[in-house]
Amino acid sequence: MATTLNEIDMMSADDPGRGDLVAQLITLARMHIEEEESQIFPALRSAMNPGELQDLGAALEAAKAGAPTRPHPHAPSGGIGAKVASAVSAPLDKARDKMADRP
Repeated sequence: MATTLNEIDMMSADDPGRGDLVAQLITLARMHIEEEESQIFPALRSAMNPGELQDLGAALEAAKAGAPTRPHPHAPSGGIGAKVASAVSAPLDKARDKMADRP
């Protein structure tokens, strides 16, 4: 999904291939959402108590504040490399978003 997002981000709004990529992204997003709602979230609800779920939500919100806002498909997906890539790209993404008036 990150690769598709990156490709869309790099295209102009009138690029003829953009519509196909957006349709592909919608399909991927729906599959991702279905997996979360049917498998991941029910498993979390059954494995954690309400307090743990609250703590997890708070941790996710804190992580989101320092996370990149744009796709970086070539960045490492784990370990120290991912942490370094995120620490470098997040402030740059937020600056780009501010300059482009993106929420």
